[in-house]
Amino acid sequence: MKTYLNLKLKAEFEHSRSRNCAPPSPVACVVGPNSPSSTIIQCTKHMRMRLPKWDLIQAKLQEFTAALALRQSPSPDSCSNFDISSLLKTTIKCYNPSTADVAEYELLDQLHLFGAEEELIPVLVFIAETALEFPVLFPQPIPCLTQNMNGNIWLSASQATCILANAFFCTFPSRVRSLELEGRHFPDINFFNLYQNTDQRAMRPKVEKLKCLLHYFDRRRRVGMQTEAEEIETMVSFERKCLPPGAVDWAERVDVIGDLAVFSAGSIETAQGCLQVDFANRLVGGGVLGNGAVMEEIRFAVCPELIVARLFTESLADNEVLLVTGTQQYSAFAGYRQSFKYTGDYADPSQLDTRNRKAVQIVAMDALQFGKSFAHSFGQFARAAVERELNKAYCAFREDEGIQVPSTPTQTLPPVASGNWGCGAFNGNVQLKSLIQLMAATAAKRPLVMYTFGNWAEAEALKAMHSVMVCRATSIGQLLKCFDLYYETFSEQVHDDGQAPELSLFEFLHKVI
Repeated sequence: MKTYLNLKLKAEFEHSRSRNCAPPSPVACVVGPNSPSSTIIQCTKHMRMRLPKWDLIQAKLQEFTAALALRQSPSPDSCSNFDISSLLKTTIKCYNPSTADVAEYELLDQLHLFGAEEELIPVLVFIAETALEFPVLFPQPIPCLTQNMNGNIWLSASQATCILANAFFCTFPSRVRSLELEGRHFPDINFFNLYQNTDQRAMRPKVEKLKCLLHYFDRRRRVGMQTEAEEIETMVSFERKCLPPGAVDWAERVDVIGDLAVFSAGSIETAQGCLQVDFANRLVGGGVLGNGAVMEEIRFAVCPELIVARLFTESLADNEVLLVTGTQQYSAFAGYRQSFKYTGDYADPSQLDTRNRKAVQIVAMDALQFGKSFAHSFGQFARAAVERELNKAYCAFREDEGIQVPSTPTQTLPPVASGNWGCGAFNGNVQLKSLIQLMAATAAKRPLVMYTFGNWAEAEALKAMHSVMVCRATSIGQLLKCFDLYYETFSEQVHDDGQAPELSLFEFLHKVI
């Protein structure tokens, strides 16, 4: 069977050195479920043995599929009267003994919500059989995209599905115990936390996220049923981008503020042809496998190939982002947080690029987090905080290899589609974050498209502010110095009184620009 794992890390490391981003050495690799270092202790009456964990995983997943096959077509003398949820939980606990006595996996008791049994069983069988293909699809260890490196990993859609199938059955070794990754910070990949119901309020969003994931597996199962002539094996690439220290002197930038379009309606994920911003956690995916159901978690749930990045992407440093090209959306949805809901199939209209990827680029960039009090959150206007966010956004927006669609060759860099980055739970200032992204997009020579998610007043205020800056030919460096002046003017008042500044940032800029 042909595999499509394409790891261009050696060349990328040389590129990193030329940009003063020192790569780690040696390269850390993912500890796969079939890794020789992944073992399990089994005790008999007379001895205690350490055995390859993959042998037990194979046996249990084969028993799982055999039991489901009996359930689908029971013979008169077969015993197929069992609960599918209990069977799935027992299977996972068999090769994860540390969770056997403490984990209940309550979410799996809700499997009846995902469809009739005759519809669910073929999907579960497909997931188990796909998980068992790991040694074939990954004959070599997968390198990790660790900090302080520029690295690029390409996977076929089948490989991505295999990774997610193993995550579904929680077969990956514990990150804490993986010696190859000792001292590094990676997100969880196994679905343990998704299955656990630690918060009753989170049950509904978790159910909806699991619906999205099962729908993804069902779609992938149906692709596998196509003839070889009908099937096109698409690709997904994951690129870690590192901006060298001191790469941009923002105070000296003379670029005049660039093009901006602002919409109160619409959303980032529907911005076809744009570089789409993911308001990321530094551990990519955030709470997608936990209680979260906000912007990043929803995007990862409806585009599950994004979840794959959690397997090999170390936490993002201040000067790093993750660019993912080629994922497609499988599920339609409505709502946000507690109202988030899977609403059915989604036919992604994106074309394929010349490298067989869906022509969709998503960049994960994490913002600084501030406290809710004005005294704490006003620190985001200080030069160090502003430049951190400028560097992060510029790293995300600067030129990359791009995507080429045969019918529409790209002559210029596509626009950036974004919104209120870091302005929810991270307490960022909407006006400041909008201008920071505009400055970074200008430096990267890209237009910026901003969505205010139904806030018409916010959209109009940003349009008016942009018009003033364009009319007065305001440069990036000039705008940065205006931020400094705003911070110096109101910092003492905010810290002494604990109240908001008497002028908003836009009100202040209208006076001083």
